[in-house]
Amino acid sequence: MRNTGRATTAVIAAAMAGSVLIAGCSGTGSDTGRSSSATASKSSGGQTTGAGSTTTAAGADELTILFSGDDIPQTGPNRSALVPGTTKTYDFKPKLAAAKPYTSSADLSLCNMEGALSPDNTNLSVGLRHHGPREFAEAMAWMGYDGCSTANNHTFDAGLPGIGQTRQIMADYGLKSSGPGPDAATPKAAVYDVKGVKVAHLSYSYTLDNFAGGSLTAVPASAPWFKESMWMVKNAEGIIADAKAARAGGAQIVMVSIHWGVMFEFQPTTQMVDTATKVLNSGEVDTIIGNHPHVVQKCDRINGRTVYYSLGNQFSDQGAIWGFPDESQDGIIVKVSFKRGADGKWTQPSAEYQVTRVARDAGYFLHLVTPTSNPKSFERESQLIKGESNACNLSPAPATD
Repeated sequence: MRNTGRATTAVIAAAMAGSVLIAGCSGTGSDTGRSSSATASKSSGGQTTGAGSTTTAAGADELTILFSGDDIPQTGPNRSALVPGTTKTYDFKPKLAAAKPYTSSADLSLCNMEGALSPDNTNLSVGLRHHGPREFAEAMAWMGYDGCSTANNHTFDAGLPGIGQTRQIMADYGLKSSGPGPDAATPKAAVYDVKGVKVAHLSYSYTLDNFAGGSLTAVPASAPWFKESMWMVKNAEGIIADAKAARAGGAQIVMVSIHWGVMFEFQPTTQMVDTATKVLNSGEVDTIIGNHPHVVQKCDRINGRTVYYSLGNQFSDQGAIWGFPDESQDGIIVKVSFKRGADGKWTQPSAEYQVTRVARDAGYFLHLVTPTSNPKSFERESQLIKGESNACNLSPAPATD
């Protein structure tokens, strides 16, 4: 069950969005979306606080925000979730159930939806085109996610109709979308009311069309507004401007997701570091959430703010069987503690991380990794996310085994 104190989310009216680098990526539950009790637990409007929290007239002074690696509805995971005896009914909840206690433990949880979703569960994923069944969104909501970034190189995999359908399916299950819409008028950013504190989520990608010939600035002719969600079009200056607009609209904390980098590389590129440095030094963005390399890269602290260059994969079909690094079956879930000081400024004094691994050769079940359950994955991913200096003051989540 979700933490008491989450409030319902709303989409901000300012048209914002984003960008990033390298084309690629290659049994039924009874829940149907979020329960009324879960919805009620999110409607405190800042008047109710969770354990250890305090509340002021402007909302809580402490909150936690959780985010994770890529969630990709690829062919293998889709097939594994097909309910026996059916042809178009899927259930991903058993695959993801082990992570639910953790992903639902924060005041706000954000995922990365890398692919389109089908309203009638037809024309699903083939090869590099990622098109998942609607139940994929249902499972994300069931896990406790409040919304997802949808700006990535698979945004356009089902065309403009698919973008609209994906956003509608997500909304049907209570998930907000941060990414480009099916038209220029659709808001591209989301704002969440978390215990009376407004948190904005902006999203950008190096491309939104995986078949655009590798261009980092081209967009489909039918969607010129996509440029507002392109990292290399917006650049740091554009992202900063969008963050300023979010703050002018009332956001106290601004989170930015960027789909960027080189696949299967364990170090951020100079372009990633340059963008992160400029954006975080502006003081307008609190945290950058990086995705796309499909392996974990380090966290760094810049100007008292944090960038997680890449969180690997949370749920995918990637792994050594395809010639990819074994690390591509791993991911990191991060839960950041935010605190507001007497001066009204928010800081991120600490964060915890949870290593995950998909058992792609044993039913695509997502596992929480501990030092005893899988020492190899735990140690290597811990080293990757902390980097040389553990600049972000990261500590592992309490072990569950």
